[in-house]
Amino acid sequence: MRRFFSFLPLLIVSSITPADWKVDKNSTGPSKTSDNTAMVKNGRGDSFSLYRISRSGEVWAKFKPSEDFSDPVDWNTPPTLRIDNKKPINLSRQKDLQIMGVGVDAYKWQQQQVEFLIWHGKENEGLSETLVQIMDGNKLVVRYYLSSGRNKESSFPLTDAQTTISRALKISRKTSPPTQQKTTTFKEFVLQEIKQCLQQTESSNACLKRIKDCRNKADKEIHKFNSCYR
Repeated sequence: MRRFFSFLPLLIVSSITPADWKVDKNSTGPSKTSDNTAMVKNGRGDSFSLYRISRSGEVWAKFKPSEDFSDPVDWNTPPTLRIDNKKPINLSRQKDLQIMGVGVDAYKWQQQQVEFLIWHGKENEGLSETLVQIMDGNKLVVRYYLSSGRNKESSFPLTDAQTTISRALKISRKTSPPTQQKTTTFKEFVLQEIKQCLQQTESSNACLKRIKDCRNKADKEIHKFNSCYR
């Protein structure tokens, strides 16, 4: 397992100049056009943005490094985020959802950008830990991997992020930690558990693996799933 800030001779760190978060009205998400996007760029031209896929829907993040065709990015190895001195956030769980085949999209990429789910979008169930860290933090560092095997880091200021993000995504307040809402079908129930799992910042995929195992054993019955999962 890679250590997030261990010394690596081939590590390349992007420099930054002071940058401000702004609201961009002309960005697109993975499935729908987003009304507003909160975005910041650093001195290298790398950008990081947050947007909803619909007015009150899921919140996704998009990271786009400046182009380097001589050594393209390897998005098959998910990036890692770190806000200030907090524990690094590995995006492997978001990518694993695609492999699990549970009907939840959480990790998408094209040649020069990656997009990933960071909050299910329901304020009455609380903001995700990752989103809270971004809104409250001072600096975000994204570590990503290149096809040559090298690592690269990109840094973004967060000092004025909260106001811009709240305005762009129409987040009116911070709420208590997520609570499970009652659902009406087995599929909805399991998808909700998966999204709750994604709100945690731990890098372990244990909860996703447990969900997959219990879903297969539950025979589409919620009480059997709960007996296995809880």
